[in-house]
Amino acid sequence: MGCKEIIKVEPLYEDEAWELFNRTLHRYNALSQKEEETANDIVKECAELPLAIVKTARSTSVGYDITEWRNALNELREHVKGQEHIIDMENDVFKMLEFNYNHLNDEKLQECLLYCALLFEDFAIRKVPLIKYWIAKRLVEDFLV
Repeated sequence: MGCKEIIKVEPLYEDEAWELFNRTLHRYNALSQKEEETANDIVKECAELPLAIVKTARSTSVGYDITEWRNALNELREHVKGQEHIIDMENDVFKMLEFNYNHLNDEKLQECLLYCALLFEDFAIRKVPLIKYWIAKRLVEDFLV
């Protein structure tokens, strides 16, 4: 992919994963013991992977209910048969992105894609400012706007 350095991102430590889950929930009151146990199990099922933790916390924070958390935990357990499955899924996603990146066949377009990868997940990308940035960096011609 033309990278100069490969950085391996490791799963979070258990306490970091727990903190991320709690911060993502945006809860201001303490969890009950049952809620905390279920939430801990959810974090463990996510294999301390930040993306999985954030996505799961967001999906369980809406309409918050301990029953919904347990349902989410059961679904996680059904769909994720251990950490290897999540890591395989991450590798599959990476391979798909790498394939698409390599098939752009234009260094400037590849740089545009890499710039988008720097943005936060779920970040609302405004097209016009993004294209103006690319024009300023001479990645695309201004007649495209």
